[in-house]
Amino acid sequence: KEENSVPENIITYSSYLAVVPGTVLKQLYLDYGSKLLEGNVRSFLSAKGKVNKGIKATIKNYPEMFFAYNNGISSIASDVTIKTSEDGSQRLFITELRNWHIVNGGQTTCTIYNVYKKNKETISRAYVAMKVSELRDTETRNEIVQKIAQSANSQTAIKDSDLNANSTYLLNIDKISKSEWTPAQSFRPNKIWYFERLRGQFLSDKLNEGTSGSNKVRKFLEARPKDMLLSKADIAKVMMSWDGFPYEASKGGELFQCLLEKRLQKC
Repeated sequence: KEENSVPENIITYSSYLAVVPGTVLKQLYLDYGSKLLEGNVRSFLSAKGKVNKGIKATIKNYPEMFFAYNNGISSIASDVTIKTSEDGSQRLFITELRNWHIVNGGQTTCTIYNVYKKNKETISRAYVAMKVSELRDTETRNEIVQKIAQSANSQTAIKDSDLNANSTYLLNIDKISKSEWTPAQSFRPNKIWYFERLRGQFLSDKLNEGTSGSNKVRKFLEARPKDMLLSKADIAKVMMSWDGFPYEASKGGELFQCLLEKRLQKC
């Protein structure tokens, strides 16, 4: 090998550190919604949680200090375009991101959006630290995203069951659950068996429909009743029972999430 060659086990990438205005992050979430968090292991976990209440309080009471107090967001993109300012300051700006997803920082993003809906002026003085990792190799992309999620300095604890959220098997179930309705000849009006692949995904999608009590939110909830909400735990119970291990499925908790992961590796 050449003296300066890169070892085969080293994945090449580029990383950028940036400062994002809260208004820009809000607009991105407004435009793309929960799709922005598809690389995350969690979606929005409610504004009532201890950590998210703290994020919300900082934005409302000390927006100028948000950059210092908040851990910021980690994200990935397949391509990053940089431009130098034309005012002679040599400042660099990110002008385009392709296939951009937030891997760590979903709580920050959704909380900023949540505050914006109630107090539009507050977030204009808040800025967020952002790291963008440019990953051009599509074959290793999913593996790296999971590693980033595990390694990132998270503000909310990650459960073991969160880490298989982006497996191909669960992604396919998620896609089917969001597009297939119950049969028309069923005894009840058509509904959707909503599969919550990401923890907090249901609440995040509900927020995207509008303000609480609005007609769009009411219709969203009518079509997705809570008794038809499926979690990864529900999927794991069914899969393990079907495979002949009901005694394992009955243990519940994080244990059968590990069994599910082993099961997925065999698919």
